[in-house]
Amino acid sequence: MSVQMNILSTQIGNLENVNTYEVSTQITDLQTQIETSYSLTSQLQQLSLVKYL
Repeated sequence: MSVQMNILSTQIGNLENVNTYEVSTQITDLQTQIETSYSLTSQLQQLSLVKYL
């Protein structure tokens, strides 16, 4: 039981000590990557051999 309490206490400490600025930056970066991926996917769907020729 004490081992579980130590693990949980450590995990809670890790969650409480998160750098919110760093996490916010990471989330913004991930959103940008997702938007870029969606944009590229849309552009790829519009490609066709007929338009190329």
